[in-house]
Amino acid sequence: MLDRLTPIHGNTEAKAMAKMVLEHLGLPWAPHLASSQPVVSAAQANTVESTLKQLETGMPLQYALGCAWFLNRPYRVNQHVLIPRPETEE
Repeated sequence: MLDRLTPIHGNTEAKAMAKMVLEHLGLPWAPHLASSQPVVSAAQANTVESTLKQLETGMPLQYALGCAWFLNRPYRVNQHVLIPRPETEE
């Protein structure tokens, strides 16, 4: 996952994105998952692949996941709505 995201988003951002994708799917996050093949269901693998393809096009992570957090609550988002900004919570 990191090998596909790092050239586009940089190392730090790619790691954060990979962690969020895995957490969104309820998969455990550990740095070694980037290089080893975790055991996932076919549906989870398809979702990860679809999400990676969207992220490789430059789509914001929240749109790719279909979810954005705001005031400690998840909200469904897509390309037709604005992504809540962290500054707005302040």
